[in-house]
Amino acid sequence: MPDDIQAEAALAAVGLEPWLRATPKYGAEARARARGTPKRLSTELLAFLSGEPVAVGPVHPIGWKDAEALLYPDDQEGTDHKRAEMLVKAMRDPRLAMAAQNVAMRAEKYLQDHLPRVVVQSLAGDKTVHPSTLDWARFRDIWEVATEPETVLKALAEGSLTSAQVETVQALYPATYAAIQQAAIDGVVSMKAQRKKWTIPPAKERLLGTLRQVETAKLALGVDIQAMYAGQGGPAQPTPAPPTGTLKSLKADTARQETPGQHMEGPLTE
Repeated sequence: MPDDIQAEAALAAVGLEPWLRATPKYGAEARARARGTPKRLSTELLAFLSGEPVAVGPVHPIGWKDAEALLYPDDQEGTDHKRAEMLVKAMRDPRLAMAAQNVAMRAEKYLQDHLPRVVVQSLAGDKTVHPSTLDWARFRDIWEVATEPETVLKALAEGSLTSAQVETVQALYPATYAAIQQAAIDGVVSMKAQRKKWTIPPAKERLLGTLRQVETAKLALGVDIQAMYAGQGGPAQPTPAPPTGTLKSLKADTARQETPGQHMEGPLTE
């Protein structure tokens, strides 16, 4: 069975919107994009840290009525069956298609829960009201990440990354999010190795705090990275202070701490 990041990368390469429309394609270009996901994440995070532009695939805008029709089709059961059937046909790998289908259905449920959709009841029948501009803008941010998870890296580079975007990629593409987290750490290690005096600029440190869902004041990235770079595997532990006092006081303290068996072994000698 494909692992989680393979399934997530395959769906991202196909595109969530084509899956919703039951028109998925998984040709040579999409397959290559899916296979290159881990390396691309590392490259894009390193580009962010070094100040280079981050290239992310285009995000296609969507209108509210179109989103509602895709997320709440008239024939939900028939649509679900067609989506699954077309995905298997496009991928030509039933196990990968099944794993990607599970990721897609998770994303569909998440988008349904977050779509601003108010139904007004009247004598003429139920009517769905168009959401406010602000509510729709918030949903658009979620939609963009759902359809292209690497959008968070573009937002990171632009300085516009929001907690909602991070929460979305973590909820829908958890393995991809974990890879992004690791790529951020690896990127800092690489920058420190290349440039000994390099430090994370405050603005980028705040953005990394948003990406890692950690308050900037509590961001332990710098400490963790220094420890990893030194080969310690974790933050350095303080060295115990040497004991103070006279030999006589040390004898007394030791005697109080000894067990009866230890005391029988003999007294301390000067």
